[in-house]
Amino acid sequence: TGLKLPVINMGVMNSDNPNLIRAALDSGIVLLDTAHAYMQGRNEEVIGSVIKGRPRESYLIGSKVSLPQDRTTGLYGDGATEAEFLRKLDLSLKRLGIDQVDILYHHNVSRKESAFHEPVLNAMTKAKQAGKIRFAGITTHSNEPEVIHAAVDSRFYEVVLTSYNYQQRHVAEVKDAIARAAGAGLGVVGMKAIRGGFRQAPSAQSASAALKWVLQDPNVH
Repeated sequence: TGLKLPVINMGVMNSDNPNLIRAALDSGIVLLDTAHAYMQGRNEEVIGSVIKGRPRESYLIGSKVSLPQDRTTGLYGDGATEAEFLRKLDLSLKRLGIDQVDILYHHNVSRKESAFHEPVLNAMTKAKQAGKIRFAGITTHSNEPEVIHAAVDSRFYEVVLTSYNYQQRHVAEVKDAIARAAGAGLGVVGMKAIRGGFRQAPSAQSASAALKWVLQDPNVH
């Protein structure tokens, strides 16, 4: 992608406090990560209120769109259409108050079949051609190696956002998939690094150690 970022960025997800987001940007955070579904849209709206008036080149926005899927199989049904994907993207742009997101992610993918879902690929292609997104990404929270390999094989996605932490039982397979993605030129963003995807509050020492564990992998950008 050519994007240059600090190694730590902000997953805004659970915050609707504009002062916290403003403080993050003022402290050197560049990429704000959100999604169409976070807080039923409130998350994007609050970010939009904070970035309004700021120079567009001073921050990057990553957002995500998901479509209805079978929670058991991870596969898409009839409602996972190109039109619905584009409708959600347009609403996200309106909430954010911008014409273009820097990274738009195909969100919460757990199967290679879903990574290749043609309506999504068509929608993202059209959005890119229209200037609504700069780079096409994909996110995965489970079965990560299969999804990351599919992202590489697709020759479509440019960024992967994946769960990655020392508590994963299949961490070796995740690490190998990340290495392949980086080798193929995809940007790799790690998430769920500190708490391992769980909700317990870490100690300052364990948080630092968990972060260092991820950052020692040169394939995480």
